[in-house]
Amino acid sequence: MLEVDRNGLVLTPYGQLPASEVIEVSANQIVGLADGRLVSKDMKTGEIVADHGAVSAEALSEDPRVRAKRLCQDYLKENGLTVDRLDTLYPGYYTWAAATRVDRFSTTWVVPDLPTDQVNRTFFIWNGADGGSLQPVLQWGNGTLAYQIANWAYVGGYFHGTYVPVAPGDVLTGIVKFVAGSGDKWTFKESFDGYPAADLTVVRPNDVSSVCQCFEAYTPDPTQWPANEYTAMSKINLVRREGAFPQSNFQWTISTTTTPPATKSGKTTVIVSESAVNGEIDFYFH
Repeated sequence: MLEVDRNGLVLTPYGQLPASEVIEVSANQIVGLADGRLVSKDMKTGEIVADHGAVSAEALSEDPRVRAKRLCQDYLKENGLTVDRLDTLYPGYYTWAAATRVDRFSTTWVVPDLPTDQVNRTFFIWNGADGGSLQPVLQWGNGTLAYQIANWAYVGGYFHGTYVPVAPGDVLTGIVKFVAGSGDKWTFKESFDGYPAADLTVVRPNDVSSVCQCFEAYTPDPTQWPANEYTAMSKINLVRREGAFPQSNFQWTISTTTTPPATKSGKTTVIVSESAVNGEIDFYFH
């Protein structure tokens, strides 16, 4: 579920966007490029079920968060609207590492406790690839005081799969899986293990070159974050495609572009293990 505000904007894992820029895709469809246009196809028949319009080379190569901010600013200007602040900067944690010839990248975490202060503020917890161009996302808030999961992708446009409710204590495994690829067509499937209704399959113009973990909060108040001291992004696992040398460790880089509030524990992002087989990164909330 995405809440549309009074200006026609929705909050996504890429920041705020005009609602018209965000497209839902069902698990039995595949979305991607066809002759310079973004289309959704029936996965079984290959027939086009929706044409989402032309897409430029610039849009395909642009950072999805940078593009989201620009689309919002253009939309507001065109419609004579103003807002106090676009929610494109947030207090949160982001780590990334190089990874090539990815066959399967997965991370397991537990849906955390409810926030102490249960209000309609939003945060996302996710693992993914290429800066979040592919990301299985756990969401709190955004129009409902509950947790939900959805898979998100940016391929020159912003797409998400079906939202599925989950509850504190549920174990989630977010997966980015290589399906096929060569030249300028690379197909990946995003999923949560055991939640097939949320699957999202996309065709991208390029292969994956990095992986990431993120806690993305749109409120600086830790009482509106999970009540747990931290969430463990665990069992981080990378399988490379046939013929690629197995990767034993990641070299994680902790982003400094966002500044999380001080926590009671004094900890923020803790890299517990750099293992590419059974790694762990902990995000501290308190």
